Amino acid sequence: MSQTVGQSLLTKLMPLHPFLRTSANKPQIEEGELYIYMSKAITEKKYYRVGETFSYTDKDYIGLLDIPFGIWVTTHSFEVISSMKWEKAYKLCTQITGKIIDESVKNCCIFVYLDGANYDKEEYRQVTWDKLMEECEPVELIVCE
Repeated sequence: MSQTVGQSLLTKLMPLHPFLRTSANKPQIEEGELYIYMSKAITEKKYYRVGETFSYTDKDYIGLLDIPFGIWVTTHSFEVISSMKWEKAYKLCTQITGKIIDESVKNCCIFVYLDGANYDKEEYRQVTWDKLMEECEPVELIVCE
């Protein structure tokens, strides 16, 4: 786009878009920035806030409610992680407790680890995506991309 055509386009758009003009009616953005500004779109994305514990109504997780525990995610299989001592396993995992996640986590291994100090025995428990979603709070995010 030539300087003349670009400036001409800016001049035509300035009265229509308050973000493109200043009080002196001069453009706030330069010619190259106009394309970037006008090519962006506002979209809505859905994310999920992971809670600290599971609800009292879930019979499969009775006993997990008194003490907050970590909800973890890893790209390794549950069999691999659960066969390890916790001191080694946690280095291969990321805690998602209280974090915001998206659907990219869906195909990862999601689990909780119950330590022997707070529970009867040390134990890994796998958590399904559907079960996690029952406990998560949906978060709608507006982005300009």
